Amino acid sequence: MRVILYSASLDIHQNQRSKCMIKKVLILCAMKEEEDAVLSKLQDHHIEAVNLSANNRLTLILKHITFSNYELFITQSGMGNVNAAVTLSLVLMNIDIDFVILLGVAGALTPKLNIGDVVCSSTVLQHDYYSSLDDGNFRMKPGDLILNAESATNHDPRQESILKLGHCDNFLKFNADTYIGEIISGNEFVGTVERKKQLFELSNNALAVDMEASAVAQVANKFKIPFLIIKTIADRLSPDGSIESDFQTFLNRATTNAAAFVDHIPQLLIFYSNQNAKQNTL
Repeated sequence: MRVILYSASLDIHQNQRSKCMIKKVLILCAMKEEEDAVLSKLQDHHIEAVNLSANNRLTLILKHITFSNYELFITQSGMGNVNAAVTLSLVLMNIDIDFVILLGVAGALTPKLNIGDVVCSSTVLQHDYYSSLDDGNFRMKPGDLILNAESATNHDPRQESILKLGHCDNFLKFNADTYIGEIISGNEFVGTVERKKQLFELSNNALAVDMEASAVAQVANKFKIPFLIIKTIADRLSPDGSIESDFQTFLNRATTNAAAFVDHIPQLLIFYSNQNAKQNTL
């Protein structure tokens, strides 16, 4: 795999000539193992490295590949919502990204999910952003504030991904069982069955839990850029041993399954373009 380094000033942000034709897609990975799995899938392509910097203090390196009808950028954020938000914001302020994909691993919240199964986000719910009031705990959409139970009645704390737009089986084709549903997210590695069951009770559509999806959803929405979360199960709801041993044992297998999605990015772009056109005609 040959990597060539160049600066972000190389006409990445200001190039508008092909904005309508050539789409720029960002794959964000929290962990090195996740990014390595994606790059391994792309090792036969010419990969360039892009340097981004904020005030010469915060630096970031992205891998860049040009395909016939889209450009792909890949980078690692580090774990947790803060790292994901900072990294994604830096990228979006410097590159005209058209689509954001968070790719990696997650923990199962339901016994129907097994190691290697793929979960695609319909919605994202942040489990650690809520108001704790006398009337109970009320989850909120990041940035909102609920001060009484009445305000919570019609409040939807979820953030919607592009899979809420329409039927999408045409590009969600993995060599693994694939599910579409809600991903619960927060700054917590959920390492007990009891805690997973508590999180599952927040939503009857919850499938998996991770540590970055809510930040990616919030930042992408702030920038008005469509997003999708693709997570592969690395630890089961009730493992044979501990959840952490499941995670350590099956991490590489799970990242490989998640990385397989890069083959379906062209179909994803077609799906979004078609759904967007339908929305505009309504």
